[in-house]
Amino acid sequence: MRDETFEPTLNWGIRMGIASVVPMVWGVATGHVEIAKWITLTAECICWVELRGAPGLRLRVLTGGTLLAIVFAFLGSVTADWLWAGVLGMLLVGFLSGLFKNLGDRGSGLAVSVFVLFIIGNANPPRDLDDLQWRCLYVLIGGLWTTLVG
Repeated sequence: MRDETFEPTLNWGIRMGIASVVPMVWGVATGHVEIAKWITLTAECICWVELRGAPGLRLRVLTGGTLLAIVFAFLGSVTADWLWAGVLGMLLVGFLSGLFKNLGDRGSGLAVSVFVLFIIGNANPPRDLDDLQWRCLYVLIGGLWTTLVG
């Protein structure tokens, strides 16, 4: 019998599929594709974190993943216009991701999530402060959506 502390692959696949497809369908249907991209990206990144253990622990992992997603998407977006700030930010992200990876299976998912959100945020600079605030809100919505699906 399989150890029940690990999330079954089928459940993970269904969670990943719902969390990533529904926002994109909504975005295409309503014409808000750019918003849907950020929500989907965040949902997919947080879905990489393995959920196992009691429901309360899963909720804490998803909440922590959402907070980290907002922080590192913000950090990547803020440093997008300055090359050296982006390089220093990537050094920080690499160091912290290395620490996350030492946490085990969950840490590897968090490390990938942090890397991806920082890099995508850094590659797509916000137009202004208002755009940055909206981006952080979309990342929050993606995290909340993943928590709801999880």
